[in-house]
Amino acid sequence: KYSSSLYMISLGGGELPRDVKEAVSQCRTSVQNALQNRMSRMDIEMPVGAKFGVEKISKGKKIGGDEDDNTPTREDLDRSDRELARIFVDMFQPLGGDHISVIFNEDNLSQQALKRWKGDSSATCKIMSTGRRGRAKEKKKKKKAMGFAAK
Repeated sequence: KYSSSLYMISLGGGELPRDVKEAVSQCRTSVQNALQNRMSRMDIEMPVGAKFGVEKISKGKKIGGDEDDNTPTREDLDRSDRELARIFVDMFQPLGGDHISVIFNEDNLSQQALKRWKGDSSATCKIMSTGRRGRAKEKKKKKKAMGFAAK
């Protein structure tokens, strides 16, 4: 018979973090504890669209959707995913960048990470994608006029 176990790693004494910085700190501690307990597979979830403050946002860019609506945009979600990945790259940097891989679901996300992390020695890692095209802008072919009055 097969059995499965579900483990939950406590985030530091059962108290919820007050801000993103504290959440990241508790996450690091939990990951380190899990690795010390030989747990090599983990599912780490953070609030959707969280602003970790890793990437600088230009002053002209607005974060979030409409002014009345705090719904994050696709760009906000992508940035949040990159920032969380970047936090983990930094966490494992003592292993050496050639031993760290970050794999994104879409090509355009990996390309953005390559561009934004370029030249940062604390972001040394292999950046790859699963090969999906993602939301790349496709060129639309111009339709030829057809029919009775076409030139």
